[in-house]
Amino acid sequence: MRAELRKSGVPLSAGRFPAQINIPDGGEDGRVEWRGLPNTTDYLPSKYTVFQCKKSDPGPSELKKEVWTKASAKGTQSREINEALGQALAEGGGYVVVTSDPVVGTKLDRRINAIKDGIREAGADPDDLAKIDIYDANILAAWVCECPAVALWLNESLSEADLRGFRNFDDWSSDHDISNVQFRCKGDARYRIHEQTFRRLELDEDNLSQCNDFDETVRLLAKFVGGSYRGLRIVGASGYGKTRFLNELYRTEGQRSSDEFDQANLIYTAYDDVKDNILSVVRQIARSGAFVDIVVDDCPDDVHTNLLKATQREHSNCRVITLGVDTATAALEGNFVLELTAASDELIDELVESVVGIRTHSEKSILRDLADGFPRMAILAAREIVSSNFLEMPSVDALLNRIIWGTDPKNASALETLKILSLFSVVGVENDASHEIAELTSILGRSKGEVYADIAYFKGRGLVSRIGDYVEVQPLPLAMRLGSNWIEVNLSGALMALFERLSSAMQLKMIKRLRWLSWVEEVGDFASALLQYVLPSREVLNTEIGAETLDRLVHLNPDRVMVHLDSLFYGMSHNDLLSFREGRRHVVWALEKLVFRNSTFERAARLLLRFAAAENENFSNNSTGQFVSLFQLYLSGTEAAPAAKLRVVDEALSSENLAVRQVVVKALNQMLKVHHFTRTGGNEQIGVGAPLRDWQPLTTDDVLDYYRSALERLSNLACDDPADPLAVDARDVIGSNLRGLFRFKGLFSFVVGVIHRLKTCWPDWFRPVQAVNDWLFFDSEGAPESYKASLKQLYLDLLPSEPIQVILLFSSGWTTDFYDPDTTYDVDGTQDYRYAETKIVQTVDMLPRDASCFNVLLEKLQGGGFVAAGFSVYCIAKHVTNPITLIEIIISRLRQVGETALSADLVRNIIAGASDVDKDTGRACLNFALDCPEFHSNLLEFLTVVQIDEPLFDKLYSAVKDGDVDVWRLEAIAYPQKLSSIPVRKIVDFVRLLASRDPDSAWASVSFLSRYLHRRGDLLDEFSDQVKVAVTNPLLFEKERLGQMDSYQWRMLIEHLLDSGCFSDEFVCDLTNYILSLLDVQSFSVQLSLERDAQGVLVRLIESEPAKVWECYVNKIEGEDSHVAFRVASLLGPEDDFSGKEGVLCCLPEGVYLPWLSENPTQRLAIVLGWVRMFDSTEGNQTWNYKFVGLLEKYVTEFSQLDVISSRFDTGGWVGSYSVKLEKQVRRLKELDGLVSNPIVKSWVAICCENLNGNIKAEKRADENREAHYRE
Repeated sequence: MRAELRKSGVPLSAGRFPAQINIPDGGEDGRVEWRGLPNTTDYLPSKYTVFQCKKSDPGPSELKKEVWTKASAKGTQSREINEALGQALAEGGGYVVVTSDPVVGTKLDRRINAIKDGIREAGADPDDLAKIDIYDANILAAWVCECPAVALWLNESLSEADLRGFRNFDDWSSDHDISNVQFRCKGDARYRIHEQTFRRLELDEDNLSQCNDFDETVRLLAKFVGGSYRGLRIVGASGYGKTRFLNELYRTEGQRSSDEFDQANLIYTAYDDVKDNILSVVRQIARSGAFVDIVVDDCPDDVHTNLLKATQREHSNCRVITLGVDTATAALEGNFVLELTAASDELIDELVESVVGIRTHSEKSILRDLADGFPRMAILAAREIVSSNFLEMPSVDALLNRIIWGTDPKNASALETLKILSLFSVVGVENDASHEIAELTSILGRSKGEVYADIAYFKGRGLVSRIGDYVEVQPLPLAMRLGSNWIEVNLSGALMALFERLSSAMQLKMIKRLRWLSWVEEVGDFASALLQYVLPSREVLNTEIGAETLDRLVHLNPDRVMVHLDSLFYGMSHNDLLSFREGRRHVVWALEKLVFRNSTFERAARLLLRFAAAENENFSNNSTGQFVSLFQLYLSGTEAAPAAKLRVVDEALSSENLAVRQVVVKALNQMLKVHHFTRTGGNEQIGVGAPLRDWQPLTTDDVLDYYRSALERLSNLACDDPADPLAVDARDVIGSNLRGLFRFKGLFSFVVGVIHRLKTCWPDWFRPVQAVNDWLFFDSEGAPESYKASLKQLYLDLLPSEPIQVILLFSSGWTTDFYDPDTTYDVDGTQDYRYAETKIVQTVDMLPRDASCFNVLLEKLQGGGFVAAGFSVYCIAKHVTNPITLIEIIISRLRQVGETALSADLVRNIIAGASDVDKDTGRACLNFALDCPEFHSNLLEFLTVVQIDEPLFDKLYSAVKDGDVDVWRLEAIAYPQKLSSIPVRKIVDFVRLLASRDPDSAWASVSFLSRYLHRRGDLLDEFSDQVKVAVTNPLLFEKERLGQMDSYQWRMLIEHLLDSGCFSDEFVCDLTNYILSLLDVQSFSVQLSLERDAQGVLVRLIESEPAKVWECYVNKIEGEDSHVAFRVASLLGPEDDFSGKEGVLCCLPEGVYLPWLSENPTQRLAIVLGWVRMFDSTEGNQTWNYKFVGLLEKYVTEFSQLDVISSRFDTGGWVGSYSVKLEKQVRRLKELDGLVSNPIVKSWVAICCENLNGNIKAEKRADENREAHYRE
C-alpha cells in the first residue's frame, strides 16, 4: 500500500497499516484516508478505503459475518456493523477484501453479494459505499508488476533466487556489517555537503550549514534529492560508514514525516555484482516510470555519471544513489554530493576492525579509551592485544617525540610536568580544584606559573585536554608511555614515595591511572606494598576511601588483593559482617571482578557468599544478587567452569549457618533458569588484560549436566530431611522451574524421576501437575508428537484419583491457572479459562452430601497454601445438606491452631454458598458464625456475601459505633442492590455516624457515598445534603496519609453533585472556603495529597460561579503572611510539571479580577501574574500570551512585581544540562523584550538575561567538572 500511495502521488501519511497481525482491529487490517486529488487511484477506489485481509478465500458466509461485530455475529443476536465498516459507510468510502486465493467469475459476484446482504441485515445500506471489491491473487499479481522493488522482493521470496545481485532492503539490511553494528553517528555533525553542491543549495535554503548531523542531513536530502536532484553521490574513506548511513536513512523512514526514502522503492546492489548489466537495468526502470531508488555500492565515478543521465530521461521517476571513496561529479547537473568526514569513536572502531578484526564490545571499549581520538594509536594497541594479549605499548619513541614536540626544541622540565600529570586520571587546576595542581607543583619543585605555562603549551599541542576546572593528558596511550617512562627512569620505590606525598583524593586518581600500567612489574609491586601500607586492618577497609582504594587496586594486582581480603576477613563472625557497612559497596565491586577470574573464583565466591549471608544492602546488585547470578547458565559473570561452582555450593550446603544455605538455595534456583540471562558489564575487564569471557556450555550435554547437578542437590535437600527448614524451599524451587526444564527432551526422564521422588515425600505437592498443564497449554505447539504424548501421559500419571485430592489439586492455584490439557493457547482467547472451577464443581458433586465427609479436606484447606480454597468451600456449601456443620468443623480446628483470617474467609464462602441455595440457610449460617466469639470482628466480611436487611444493618450500625469494624472496608457493601431493603433515613443516619466519628470514618463516609451513588442520579436528591456535609467535613483534613482512592472519590462525589445541579450559591462559597482552608492545615502533606483533585473542583466551581469563587479567594489571601503565600501558590498556581503553565484561577473572566487589580496594581499584580496564562500553544512552540504581555505593559512600575515570572520560569523539568533550560529562558526573555515598550520591563529583562548568561556559563563549567569527576 505504501508503494501504491507513493506511485499515485498520495502522501504516505494517508495510509495506516499496522505490522501486528494478532491484535484486535475492529474489522480492518489497513486503511487509507486523504483529502484533495486524486479522488481514486488504479487500486484505491475511494479517498477513504478500508482493507480486510484474509490468508485464503473465506467464502460467502464468512464474508457476510466479517461485516458484523464479533459479539453480534453469534447466535440469533441483532446484527451490528463493525466499527471499521461503519466508518466507511459514514464516509461513503470503499471496502476491499484482500485474499491470496484466486476469486473470479460468479464466485466474485456471490461474495460481494454476501457482503451486501450482511450490511443490510445490520440495518445499513451497502449503496452508501463507493465500492465493494475483492482483490484476489490475479489483481495482486497485476499490481506487483507495476512496482519493480516489490516485484524484486516477491520474486526473491517465492523463488529464493539471487536475481543477479539485485537485492531488496530487508536482504541488504541482513548483511553482517549492518545487522550486527548499531548505528551510533546520529549526533555527530560529520555529514558534509560538497562545496559545489553547497553553493547551489545556498540559493534555496536559508541558514544552511555545510556540516550537519544525521537528522538535519536527512531533512536536506528529503527536500532536495528527488526534485531537481535525481542523483545522490555519497563519498568518503573506506570504513567511514557510508553504507551504514544510507541504510539507516531508509530504516528510519517510518519514524519521520518525510516519505522521500521508502524501503519499498529501494533496490540495492554492489557494482562488482552487476557491472555488466547495471546500466541497461536502470534505463529499463527509468523508461517504465516506476518510483525506484537504485543504490549502487562501490560505484566508480564514470558509472555514476552514466546512471545519472539514464534517470534524467522524460517521465522517469527513478533516482540513482551511489557510494564511493571520492568523486569528481559534483559539477554534474542534478547531482547532490555528500561527504562523510572522520568520526571519533565510530571511525576508530571501523579502522581497527579493518586492520586486526577485533570486534567484541569490550575490546572496542578499551580501544576507545586508549585512542581517545587518535586512530593510529588505536591500531597499534589493537595489534598489541592480538600479539601479546595485553596492552603494553610497543616502541614508538620516534612517533611520540613528533607528537610531543613537533619541530619545537625539547624542554626537560616541561616533559617532567607532562610525565607527572600522566600518572593521574585528571588533575584540578582552577577554582575549588586548584589545590590538586598545587600538590604537584610542590612535588615538582617548580612555581605554579611555570607549571601552568607547561600545561598551556601541551594544551596547544593537543596533548592536554581541559575539562572544566581539570586537565587530563591525552590520548591515553601517550599517557601510558610517559607514565611508564617516569617509572623506568626513577629509583625503585619512587611510586610509593610519590603516593605518600599526595592527598587521599589524588591517591585514588593515581591508582586509577596506574590501571593502564598494570603490565609494568613495578606497578604490581607497588600495589602489593600499598595494600599493607594503606589497608592494614578491617577497620580501615570499612571506610569509603579505604574500600575504594582496594577496589581500584584489583586492576593492579588482583591476586594480591584476593590474598589480602582473605587475611582481613578470616574468622570474621556473621554479626561482624553484618556491621561491615561503610566499605561494603566497594568491597563487593572488587569481589565481582575477582570472581570473574578462574584463578580467584572459589576464594572470592566464598567471601561473597559470606557477605550475602550477612546481607545489609537492599538493592538487586548487592552481594546476594551478585553471588546468585554467578550460577546462571549464560552471562554468569565468571569464567569458572561448573565444577568450581559446585564445589562452592556443596561446601555451603554442609554449613551450619542457615543464612548461608538460604543464599545457596537461591543460587541453585538460578542454575535452573532457562531464559532471560543478563548481567552488568565491565567486570570482565581487569587492568589492561584482554577482556575475560563468561563460561558457557559448548554442547547440549553440558547444558543438561548443569541442570541435572542443580536438580540433584535440590531434591536431596528436599527429601533427605523433610524437617530441614529449607526442604520446602528446595521443593518449591524445583516446582517453579519445571515448566522451563520440560523444553529439554534429553532431561525429561531425569526430571520425572525427581518429581516422583519428591511426591513420595510430599504427597500433597501439586506443582508438577500445574507445570505439566502449563507446558501442554502454552509450550507444546511445535513439539514432536511423541514428546507431547510423553508429557500428556505424565500429566495423567500425576493427576490424583481420589476426589479429595482432586479438589486439593485444583484449589492449589488460582482457578484460572489450570487449562484443559487437550487444548493449546489461542491468541484469540477462545479457551475455557474456568476449567479448574468446572473440575471442582464436578468432583464435589460426586461426593456425599453429608458435611462431615469433608472434615479431612477442610483441615487441609484450613492449613493454608490453597489459594482457591474459598471457591472450593463455596461449592461444598452449596452441595451439602448441613452447611453449618462445615462451620463447626472450621471453628473446632481454629480453636486449636488459631488461623483466624483464613478461617474467616472460608466461613464467608460457606455463607455465600449456602445463601445461593437457600437464603434462610445462609442466614442461619451467618447467625451461627456471628455467635462465635472468634468471628465477632468479621461481621462486615460476612455481610459482603448476603443480602442485608434491617436487623443486619442495625447490627452493622452498632458495630461501627462501637469501633468493631474496619471502616475503610465499608465500601464493599455500598451498593444500592445490596441495601435495597434499607430505608434511606437509616442509610443517611449511618453515613452521618461515619462522618462524625474520626478522620478515618469521615473518609469512609466519602468512599461509601461515592460507591453507593455511582450512576444513581435518582438517589442524589435524597442524599444531597449529606453529600455536602461529607465533602466539606473538617475531619477529612486530619488524616495525614490518604488512601489511594480517597482524593479521587472525594472529587467524583462533588462532580456528581455539580453535574446534577443539586447545589446553591451558598454551597459554592462553602466548598470554596473549605478547599481554601487547606492552607491552614498544619500538615502540608494533606494539601499535597488533595491538591490535584481540589484544583479540578475549583475549576468546576469557577465555571459555575466565578464571582463567588473570586470573592472567597480574595478574602482568604489578603493580609496573609509569606508562608500562606507559598501554600497559595502550590494550591492555585501553575503545576510543577510544565514550566509556564497557568494556574487554576486562569479560568476566571477578566471582568472578575481586573477591577480588583486596578485598585492597587503595585501590591496585587504579582499575585495575578502568579496564575494567569503566560504562554500560548504547547511546550516546544510557545509564544507569550498577549493578555499577559498587556498586564506587564500596563501595570508594571517596579522590579519586585516581576519576581514571580522568574519563579514560574524555574518550575518544571528539563532534559540534559540545566544550562539548556537556562538558555531557553534567555530566548524567551528576549522575545518578551521585543513585545513590550515598558522601560521597567525592558530593564528587568536585560538584567535577567545578564544574570542567566552568567548562570549558563557556571552550569556549563559544572557539567564539565561532573565529566571530570566521572574520570577520577
